[in-house]
Amino acid sequence: MELTFDKDKLLDYLKSFYDLTHMRIVIFDNDSNELCSYPLGDSKICSVIQNKLGLKNKCIESNKNSFLECKKNNSIAISKCHASLIEATAVLKSNGVILGYVMIGQCSDIKDKKARYEKMKDVLSYTNDDLSKYKSLIYNIKYKKDDEFKSAAKILEALTNYLMLENYIYLNKNDFKEKLEVFIHDNIQKDINIDNICKYFCCGRTKLYEDAKIYLNMPIAKYITYYRIDLAKKLLLDSKYKIVDVANLVGIEDYNYFTKVFKKFTYLTPSKYKEKYSK
Repeated sequence: MELTFDKDKLLDYLKSFYDLTHMRIVIFDNDSNELCSYPLGDSKICSVIQNKLGLKNKCIESNKNSFLECKKNNSIAISKCHASLIEATAVLKSNGVILGYVMIGQCSDIKDKKARYEKMKDVLSYTNDDLSKYKSLIYNIKYKKDDEFKSAAKILEALTNYLMLENYIYLNKNDFKEKLEVFIHDNIQKDINIDNICKYFCCGRTKLYEDAKIYLNMPIAKYITYYRIDLAKKLLLDSKYKIVDVANLVGIEDYNYFTKVFKKFTYLTPSKYKEKYSK
């Protein structure tokens, strides 16, 4: 799924959120890829956890779990990551389709620095790494009271809705439609089936059906028929083509079926359409 977004405008809003809350904010696509963030890099302790402790995959898994919870409840999700840091996730949704997620966090709800260190040392004990080397970093993790973090989460939810309302993030539908239309055009007189389209897009049926729902807002078979009829409308206006020729050219060889389908889409029979719109 390809998203289009105005990075400069997004960064401006993310920076404003950070200036207000002092919490890092990140936008992810629906495949958990980071698209935009402020500040740009992770906090120092998260950088250590991912790189020096080798737990980057754990962090990714933790993010995905938050996304799943957010998707399941269709609302803001507040949770703790595998390293005991608090985070909140809001969903980016357009016309019922989830485009991605916005996440804040990399802070702690444990005020006492020593207790915070002991908690992190406990949850990361399986790494067998000496966390005392990073004690000062753990001590410097931003502390957020429960009500303070929940307030920030509400602002996050409002910001997410605003970004979608203003179309600062949206689906790039053109690429999928253009590729599909090239395939239909090149195979218009053949039997176009799902398996052949899957091969063309190098994907399985489930992925193809999902993409069709997202990018076409209709089943793929209906879109193919729509394309055939749209082409038929243009060909019918050319005097050199008989109706039966047009039917064959758009890949619907059964004349009666072509007439039935054409009328369903245009509310006119091919002959009536030709008569009405031909010059």
